[in-house]
Amino acid sequence: MQHLLILVLIPSFLFAQVKSPEQISTTIYNNIICAIGNNNPRAPEFVFQENSNGKVAYIKNKKIYLEKKVFESLAVLGEYQDDGIAHILAHELAHHYKGHAWMKRAGYSYSSSNIGHVLKDRGASIEQRLLDETQADRFAGFYSHMAGYNSISIADTVLDLIYSSYGLDSLIDGYPSLSERKSIIDERKDKLLEFTNVFDAANLALLAHNYKNASACYNYILDNQFTSCEIYNNLGLGQLLQAMDLSKAQVEYNYYYPLTITDRSRASTEITRGDVFFDIDFVVDLIHSSIENFELSSNLDDDYLPARLNKVIAELYLFQIGEGESLNLEMEIRDVTKYPSMNIYQNNLLGVYYHIQGKNFAAKKYFKKGEEFNDTYATNNLSLIKSHNDKTRSDSVFTPLIIDKIDVSTVPFLYSPPIFSSRKIPGVKLKIYQLENSLVYNYGKGNIIQKTITPGFTTNKGLSSTTNVAELVVILGEPDLLVQTFSTVFYLYLKSNSIYEIETDTIKSVITY
Repeated sequence: MQHLLILVLIPSFLFAQVKSPEQISTTIYNNIICAIGNNNPRAPEFVFQENSNGKVAYIKNKKIYLEKKVFESLAVLGEYQDDGIAHILAHELAHHYKGHAWMKRAGYSYSSSNIGHVLKDRGASIEQRLLDETQADRFAGFYSHMAGYNSISIADTVLDLIYSSYGLDSLIDGYPSLSERKSIIDERKDKLLEFTNVFDAANLALLAHNYKNASACYNYILDNQFTSCEIYNNLGLGQLLQAMDLSKAQVEYNYYYPLTITDRSRASTEITRGDVFFDIDFVVDLIHSSIENFELSSNLDDDYLPARLNKVIAELYLFQIGEGESLNLEMEIRDVTKYPSMNIYQNNLLGVYYHIQGKNFAAKKYFKKGEEFNDTYATNNLSLIKSHNDKTRSDSVFTPLIIDKIDVSTVPFLYSPPIFSSRKIPGVKLKIYQLENSLVYNYGKGNIIQKTITPGFTTNKGLSSTTNVAELVVILGEPDLLVQTFSTVFYLYLKSNSIYEIETDTIKSVITY
């Protein structure tokens, strides 16, 4: 059965319509806030200042200020300017979220010629400031990465540019020196890279149908205090999808649900393939656990709608398998889909709700209304209940996809040494290898995912970065599943364990597992 899912990246705004320095900086700030996804405490207001008398960036009265001169100073970074801005803003946000009271009381931050004297008056020890600066840089690098910025690699360059542009002394009294701050960055780079690699590995594992490894990676990140509503949402989503996969043979209709996924997703584990023993209690427990994670996600950010939508879908699925109540379900569906970004899903979910109850006339009415609003889920569900043949698919055998002329499923240890290795994730021995045109993620126990990283890749099936969608479908047929982002669409072929990321009608990357 083919599904169409929405993939909401963290976050993904197009700068094409944003031109002024203030608009660009505000967008970067909002992207990082969305990536952090934590409303406890509430995010500070962002203020872009034309002139702040030499204060680079600072926190005061629950606001974070950035001077226009910073934006201009980092222009020499070219395409990496946004990454530099992201590093500074994320650094400031770290002081806010980690409760660094001395920084808030000082009303100064990133660098200032007289900050040392202010801090001395506030009584903060240099040891504490070094500790907090370390934590702030650690925070800044990871959450910038989650927001889509590569700030880690240029953090020390950003420091050099700021100190040079503002004429700051490298030895500011009472404050970590420039060399100390750069040492902090160097010392934390490996740790930062660890978490960003684990984060990417988690995302790929979700996309490649491996809940177990994805969950282990996400939990490792959470255990190291990188809490995020997106990560809790993904954990819940993995549990819900696993429950759906385990019970799909037991339900009469496998409806198309508009599951909103943050940072890759849609999966089915190894144990769900083929005939498996159906344990209704286990499935129900999974769904209840997913609901708990969706609630944790929502508690971090009341305005984070994907988790709220997923929670309603989880409750609707419980009702579908006869383990939930219909009381208040319709009201919950209408409540979460009243928002503009979610409104398109209302008719489809109401159609599912009524069809589960055998009210076919009302269900078709809502599905048709959704179809009129170009809701693919409603269209697919309308076809599903008309044909009732979606459960059957061809069992034809696919030739394994091979990238870089290496079948990673048969020779997983041919390439060495890894560019990254970690044994700290419970149940996962993660190693990442780099080949000519791809990265290979080895999770241990034969779980391997390979993803292309350059446009020069070729595969044994004649697919490359110049292959368009029509050619892809001619070669492989229609995909089993579509995962949609703001700018790309993933075509998933489950039987061949291959995924194709499409951008502007051509293949951007290929994933095999």
